[in-house]
Amino acid sequence: MANIRRDASREGWELFEQYAGMKVFYTFDGIRCIIGVIIYQIFYFFQGEPEKGKIDFIHTMDKQYDLRILENLALGNDGFVSKMVSLFLKQTPDLMSQIQMAVQLMDVAMVSRVAHKMKSSIDTFCIMEIADEIRMLERASDAEWTSVEIEKAVEKILRILTSVIENLQIEFQPR
Repeated sequence: MANIRRDASREGWELFEQYAGMKVFYTFDGIRCIIGVIIYQIFYFFQGEPEKGKIDFIHTMDKQYDLRILENLALGNDGFVSKMVSLFLKQTPDLMSQIQMAVQLMDVAMVSRVAHKMKSSIDTFCIMEIADEIRMLERASDAEWTSVEIEKAVEKILRILTSVIENLQIEFQPR
């Protein structure tokens, strides 16, 4: 198992998933996870301490996001988490406006570019409800999606992100 690769056999991935807790992120097109989390988990896997690297991704569905990836990357630095949340709250509304404008103009290339910018934040904040839609939009310029499919995906993304922003603002409001 010393040579874990994206094209490894399914059995190899299942063994890795068992120890590193990657089940939620395995898809047929690879791992849907930010590279930092993969490195974090592989490090502990090869250190012989897979439980330390395991992140339990059973979502608490009272929220549409999960900060555990961010918290694990922060290694206990709450200031880092707050700064990343603040950055998300600052940048995401602008990206939402950009993607909405791109859909109104039916500029599919712009939709793809903006979706690409949004994807890492959506992954970092584990907003899994729209993970497939953001990837679909990212590939929109390479695929033949109808305007209705693109509009539905953007509508869902905007709805979920609006809710996430509202909840993050409540959770991280100054005390």
